[in-house]
Amino acid sequence: MNDLYKEARADVRFFSGLMFGQLTVFLATSGWLIKIFFDNSGFPRILIAQTGIVVTIAFFVINIRARDWVEASRQQTKENSAPKLKRRGNISATYATYFLYGYAVAAWVLLFIISVVKVLKPF
Repeated sequence: MNDLYKEARADVRFFSGLMFGQLTVFLATSGWLIKIFFDNSGFPRILIAQTGIVVTIAFFVINIRARDWVEASRQQTKENSAPKLKRRGNISATYATYFLYGYAVAAWVLLFIISVVKVLKPF
């Protein structure tokens, strides 16, 4: 194998690991925000929900940029006569993480709306 192919494959491994690490940090951060949201810790729930939305969108954008680098490395690998990689299933990890980020944004928006309604109309 030539050096360019090895370098492109190393890039794919690096960015794949990076995306997994980012997902771990995202889940830990989201868990912490959810704990604070439901803890009655004195923090305004509206602010926590807004932070959750911003954090989710930020990690989603970071994931997309890392995915772009992975795709560029894979394209470089294909151009250097690499063996074809077989797809293992119908759902890729990329779409699974996109679903996770979409679900998280929807949940944070719902919690934000509930918080606003509670502030405007106390029970």
